[in-house]
Amino acid sequence: MKPFPGFAFFLLILLRLTQPAYSQSSTLRFEQLTEKDGLSDTGVVSILQDRDGFMWFGTNYGLNKYDGYNFTVFQHDPNNPAQTMKGVLTRAIHEDKEGNLWVTTQGGGGLNKIDKPTGSITTFLNRLGSAFGSLYEDRQGFLWIGSGGTSERLVRFNPKTEDYIQFTNITGKVVAEDASGRFWMFVAGRLRTFLLNRRSGKYTLNPDHLFTDTTLIFSSAHMDQDGMLWIGTRNKGLFTLNTNASPLQLRPYNPGGLVNQSININGIYEDADGFLWLATTEGLQRINKKTNEVITYRSDPALPGTLSSNNILCVYKDREGVLWVGTNNGINKAIAHPKPFKVHQVNVTPLAVSLPENYIKTIVEDRTGIVWLGNLQKGLYQFNPQSLQIKHIDANPADPGSLSSEGVGMIYEDRSGSLWVSTREALHRLNRARGKFFRYPTEGAVIAMDEDSKGRVWIACNRSIIFSQSVIALAYLDSATQQFRYYYPGKSDTGLNNIYGISDIMASRTGDIWVTT
Repeated sequence: MKPFPGFAFFLLILLRLTQPAYSQSSTLRFEQLTEKDGLSDTGVVSILQDRDGFMWFGTNYGLNKYDGYNFTVFQHDPNNPAQTMKGVLTRAIHEDKEGNLWVTTQGGGGLNKIDKPTGSITTFLNRLGSAFGSLYEDRQGFLWIGSGGTSERLVRFNPKTEDYIQFTNITGKVVAEDASGRFWMFVAGRLRTFLLNRRSGKYTLNPDHLFTDTTLIFSSAHMDQDGMLWIGTRNKGLFTLNTNASPLQLRPYNPGGLVNQSININGIYEDADGFLWLATTEGLQRINKKTNEVITYRSDPALPGTLSSNNILCVYKDREGVLWVGTNNGINKAIAHPKPFKVHQVNVTPLAVSLPENYIKTIVEDRTGIVWLGNLQKGLYQFNPQSLQIKHIDANPADPGSLSSEGVGMIYEDRSGSLWVSTREALHRLNRARGKFFRYPTEGAVIAMDEDSKGRVWIACNRSIIFSQSVIALAYLDSATQQFRYYYPGKSDTGLNNIYGISDIMASRTGDIWVTT
């Protein structure tokens, strides 16, 4: 586990304050990402975070992968048609249970499978039509793809065998599969269900569950964990349908008359806290299903930090709590639930007083939830977030089972769960069961650390002072000798002949060691 950067501050640690989600502030401050930042198109219609943490944005002109710094764009390349995106508009993005990324495109497109490591693309169903949109994975891993336009159809695709069944007599968009095995879908002004025989592939429409209202233009839907179906329309706002009730009844939902009347495609999203978000043509709306509170966020050019547009096309909240909003004018992001800071200090003092023991250089939370704090002068501390107790870990140079000195520069947890702590003289590995450290002497103070694909620990350390400049040595811990093998700068046989300063190191999965100077 990589430690937090070693910036200096006198507050011991800033922790998340746990508080109920329903008490969050309604104020959101948005930042924008546009074509100037590398986005392929400002019309963002679909959003997903994959299991590796990357953000994916479907736009009117291509698919975009975002790593937090840069965009990688996937578009159709006429010079490489076999392995590039088919179609123009990226309507839906889905990561299946196996971690495969699937994308539906319109405008000569179809169903696209993205190979995330290589970026190559395989296209399916592109001969069936050009208006594929919705994408849903059922409990057995089949993908259901809905289409619109003049060639409306429903397709069930098997990702394992790569074959499909086309339901030409069932049109519409699959919403979800409920607990009883019914599939819900809608098209135009109709909402219906059907039962599927998974062995034969034959289906049975349920006429008793058919709703028809030609004045309604259905646009989006979401089924929550309680079996409540939330249905958005283009012209009459939001509706609910309790799929567990009998008889079934479609009900308008508009508490206080605050729900906007035009909800876009992909316009209903429920986050992990149970809030319902609506992407409408008149702003972003958040609904508290428990209290029926409706909050609207709109664009105001006179107010910095508001949305870049009132035409909201999609909404998504990632695992870190960041809210991503797709509009016709780029991406907006905000911390969905800002949380206040709580201050903890080794020795509690007024903030105007700076004590050496409160000077924290490095912080690591280990896999057990314990937070380790490193101080360049006062050593190592252990913080328990549950009890809020802070314990100092004593150093004794004469005891080989303790830290060699008080000054702690680096803390690191490797993939096996071992905790490593560096001082000016040595790197120490903690034996958690005995509460003792094993000491590995180093040639200087460790300033950077990482673990390679073979489990070896690499360090960069201050070796000596020449002409008032620090000379950095690169080394890894040899498991056979239990000693460090060093690579010294200024020597051509090490490849470090032009390097006299290292600020950080990173061991990649391919076995390369990256060094920043």
